[in-house]
Amino acid sequence: MTSAEHSLDVRAGDQRLTVASGTTLVVGRENPSVLMLTSPLISRRHLILWFDGVWRVRAEGANGTYCNGERIERLEVRYATVLRLGDVAGPELELVPHIR
Repeated sequence: MTSAEHSLDVRAGDQRLTVASGTTLVVGRENPSVLMLTSPLISRRHLILWFDGVWRVRAEGANGTYCNGERIERLEVRYATVLRLGDVAGPELELVPHIR
């Protein structure tokens, strides 16, 4: 399968992008983040997304990353998932994997 067959749609507010497998996506408040968010709840390097057979999240933000109200450190993204960054009511990051 090609990397296009394992893409991940990412949405944060009005920012949207599609990430192909083989790409590591850094989400944070400052460069070199690929997806930059400006909330003070978000760390400079808040989380990392990558694909190694399944899309994965590694949370690195000081204020946490939350899924369904639970703080996470790592997560496999197998279906559409909404994360909250910096607080259980913080900015949303929507992840939609596409595996064809």
